[in-house]
Amino acid sequence: MAMQSLAAERQTAAPDPWICSARWDMTFLILSAGLVAAPILFHYALLEPLLGTQQSVWLVNGVVALAIGGPHMYSTYTYTYMERDFLRRYPVYVALGLLIPIGVIATALWDLQVLVSFFMMWASVHVLHQIVYLTDCYRMRMPVRDSQWSRAIDYAVVITSLYPLATQKLVRSEFVIDNYVILIPGFLRNDSIVILAFAAFAVSLALFIGKTLIEVREARAHYGKTLLISIAVVLAFFVPTFGNLSVAFQGMNAWHSCQYMALVWYMNRLRKERGEVSSGWIRGMFGPGRSLHFYLWMVGLTVAAAVVMSVVRVAAGLTQEQAYYIVVLSPLLLHYYLDHFLFVRPDRVMRPTVS
Repeated sequence: MAMQSLAAERQTAAPDPWICSARWDMTFLILSAGLVAAPILFHYALLEPLLGTQQSVWLVNGVVALAIGGPHMYSTYTYTYMERDFLRRYPVYVALGLLIPIGVIATALWDLQVLVSFFMMWASVHVLHQIVYLTDCYRMRMPVRDSQWSRAIDYAVVITSLYPLATQKLVRSEFVIDNYVILIPGFLRNDSIVILAFAAFAVSLALFIGKTLIEVREARAHYGKTLLISIAVVLAFFVPTFGNLSVAFQGMNAWHSCQYMALVWYMNRLRKERGEVSSGWIRGMFGPGRSLHFYLWMVGLTVAAAVVMSVVRVAAGLTQEQAYYIVVLSPLLLHYYLDHFLFVRPDRVMRPTVS
């Protein structure tokens, strides 16, 4: 991860409308969308013909989890549970988060299909919320204040983009992750919900295109934000069309995780510069030229989780699937919970250009 050039990037990027700089943003936040294709191509073009569907899915899941999915999840804790100031300022929020692993364990022992369904619903919200958060970060770098209507349209087109085709599969019981059909409430299992999802997206997309054309004509478009939204919307809309949704969503997960690791690294570098990091270990992790150190620590925590998974399975007499979902989803859902806290606070990364 070539992130150690932050100081040089920021010196040249200070007046720019980018989160860090044009090159950094395009590399880690926007054009890293190319990662979406990697798991899909490896599965369909190489692994499935050689190993078969199930073995290919397991391998894709494992590689993405080790390389980026697990590290991005554990990086959350570098600014939350590993930060004394966070624990002191938000004790109730911190305490409530500890209920999540309890809920995961109880649901895994009761019904894994319910747990996987809940996970997928929350995961979709989490991924879209991160894109919305990035648009807010870009909005804070605009030289003039963006209107509430513009902001609402950006939010709407992002939030509605994933659900038209996904809802169609959900209603038809064709939305399958790791051999589990994702459950939805019975009253939602009808075609009118699909029509509503398509209509909401169509209206949002039309408004977004119209708004963007006006902004370009009036020379006030934020091209980084617009490009990010455009790519995210196209990918989110079409990813559910793939037959193997486990692999397809691992592609989205790879892009999402790359964005997130970059954001956490950048945020912690800024926090360190402002003297806001209480832990000496965390300060050292985000020192100059330490991005690889940070990444390898997060990979190490991911490997440690795999070891814990084996111990839990044997010690508690669980099935392999129960142990997997307990050990993976406990910190993952807690990561979602903590990130919703971050994602409504773009000022933790950005300082507004206009007051």
